[in-house]
Amino acid sequence: MVETPALVYQGRGAGPLVVETPTLVYQGRGAGPVVVHTPALVYQGRGSAPVVVETPALVYQGRGSGPVVVDTPALIYQGRGSGPVVVETPALVYQGRGSGPVVVDTPALVYRGGVSEPATPPAPAPGLQYVDVPTEARASRYLRLASAGVDLSQPLRLRYEGLPEAPGYGALFYVGAAAPRHVAWFYTSRSRPAGEYQRGGNSLPPLTGPWKACIGFPPRVTSNDPDLTKYADCVDFVLAGPGSLGARPTLVLPPAPLRAGRDLPIDYAAMPPCNCRIALHDAAGRLVASHQTGRLATGRWTTRVDAPGRYALRITYLGDAVRAHMTLDVVP
Repeated sequence: MVETPALVYQGRGAGPLVVETPTLVYQGRGAGPVVVHTPALVYQGRGSAPVVVETPALVYQGRGSGPVVVDTPALIYQGRGSGPVVVETPALVYQGRGSGPVVVDTPALVYRGGVSEPATPPAPAPGLQYVDVPTEARASRYLRLASAGVDLSQPLRLRYEGLPEAPGYGALFYVGAAAPRHVAWFYTSRSRPAGEYQRGGNSLPPLTGPWKACIGFPPRVTSNDPDLTKYADCVDFVLAGPGSLGARPTLVLPPAPLRAGRDLPIDYAAMPPCNCRIALHDAAGRLVASHQTGRLATGRWTTRVDAPGRYALRITYLGDAVRAHMTLDVVP
């Protein structure tokens, strides 16, 4: 057995063994099981042919008659030489052959091998519902937005026009909490009834959800007043996580029924490029478990639900605004 911060190796074999880490190179052959665990790689399998694995940039080449399972943050590979092969990864080079179906799901993949059946993707979990951010133009009496959905990483451009001959006091409010939160303010000149207020990308706090842009005039508003009710005019918009407008993530769950006290692996894909959160809540609304995607589009979260019942799975694209949700029923 060899243990390092980057590697745990357990196995036996009649062939040579070479291990280098934290960048792992494994070369060997044997009829017995081979298990390799690292933060970048989990490999489990047996076979009579040579196996070469390199990671974190993974290259897998080989063939065998026994099962092979590789599970890393960058790779999920499950299969056996004569049965089905499933590969999901953002960066993978795979070379091999097999007589069963091969399934590949990846944004960047080089695959070379022979198969006897056409590839089929894993079925996404049914029942996932999306909460879309509106993207139509919005206008009020004085204020204009080209899109009601504002990407946090992109500039906010708020146009104003037709203002009265008085100084204007503009403000931005986050209204997704119990009370409006006064976040930003700006001023306009009595001599300039039309213009544009801009905020640079990532200059607003990551409070995703509903906002209001407002403008008021004396004598009711004479400064950057935090009282939303004093402003003469407002336009609504929704702040969204970076790159998440129009996002449609997918989840793949184990076949029903889901049972309490057992591992629950959840494979996700097509997540937007922000630190999204997948969370499970019980029927009373209490948080049971959660997972952060770390800005990765694909990955696997393995959790466990100890008690049977109905649970809500919720996905947020940064902040607290729920953008996708579904119900999970867990049986004893």
